[in-house]
Amino acid sequence: MSRRSRPRVRPEAALQERLDHYTDKSAGPDGCWLWKGFLNEHGYGGVRWQGRWQRAHRLSFEAAKGPIPEGGHILHRCDNPPCVNPAHLHAGSHRDNMRDMYAKGRRRPPAGERNVNAKLTAEMVLAIRVATGSQNEIGNYFGITPATVSKIKLGRLWRHLPASDAMAADRRPKGELVLAPTSNAQFTEAA
Repeated sequence: MSRRSRPRVRPEAALQERLDHYTDKSAGPDGCWLWKGFLNEHGYGGVRWQGRWQRAHRLSFEAAKGPIPEGGHILHRCDNPPCVNPAHLHAGSHRDNMRDMYAKGRRRPPAGERNVNAKLTAEMVLAIRVATGSQNEIGNYFGITPATVSKIKLGRLWRHLPASDAMAADRRPKGELVLAPTSNAQFTEAA
């Protein structure tokens, strides 16, 4: 028995015939038409057309609405990557796509140490939150700007970390933080 669950579409088939062959339209004209062919790791459909692999939703848009503007992206109103229903697709820029993605909460940059641009560790941030002294002194010690120190202390940066007791009570700790690591790279509080 063949590995294929359905017959292949004819190589000389027109674009619309090829799209129809791999599209499940059982959800009706207003529902998502799911791509039954190849899906990439992000869930977008792919099909060989005019000698190269192309994204199915882009071809569906072109077949229904005409050429995609130069450098344009095709965005899903339904936020369903395998959907190829032209009623759910619209053209936009990369910036439009990113705004839509962030507005709908589909992607957030990694927080804290998982962010490749992070200069601090969670341990350092917790130490900054309870440190006393000027923001310049603290910033110089940790190699960050005074503005970054302020944002950490106010809870505007590294929000994913639990607030220290000092932040929660909106007061400074009783002791003074010694801004020098001990032998085990911990920060200690002066007596």
